[in-house]
Amino acid sequence: MTKTYTVISLTKAKTLVQQKRQREALESGEVWVKVSLAGICGTDLALYEGHYETPLPLVLGHEFVGIVEELGPHVPIDWLGKRVVADINESCLSYEITQPCIQCLADRPSHCE
Repeated sequence: MTKTYTVISLTKAKTLVQQKRQREALESGEVWVKVSLAGICGTDLALYEGHYETPLPLVLGHEFVGIVEELGPHVPIDWLGKRVVADINESCLSYEITQPCIQCLADRPSHCE
């Protein structure tokens, strides 16, 4: 049986559409998070208004909290049911770069160069 989920997508500037999507199989190290709450930030508002070019459709609300509902391969069982938030910043550390930038070395990955 194929699993689906519902999203509200930005399909063009100032246009939000409810969509059903098919879930893909979880890969190694991935989890499925059931979102409890999501914030709408200034970036989301600018995207909605059409001030930034971005591939569409796009689900806004990248700042969220939720519960780990399903585990992919190689995820410890104790993650199931945990409350989690997303880290919206990509950094040297998130990509396991062998020579991180000065900000990441100083434990400030949110300021990664």
